[in-house]
Amino acid sequence: VVGRFVDQTQFDDPDMAELHAIISLDSKKSWNIECLGSNRIRLGFDEVVRARLILGLIFNIGQTGFKVVQRE
Repeated sequence: VVGRFVDQTQFDDPDMAELHAIISLDSKKSWNIECLGSNRIRLGFDEVVRARLILGLIFNIGQTGFKVVQRE
């Protein structure tokens, strides 16, 4: 779960919901993010409720930016 206060991770972002989205692995072994409730994530200028987390993708939850990277 991604949100403002999840476990010990905290984001100082009032535009991010406490429980904003969930990250999951689908049957095709692809990682996805899906918003909870009426929340949205921003991909460029578009606001969406779900996205596939592909390498290099940059997205925003509230005003906080994230980039998908591969851990070696």
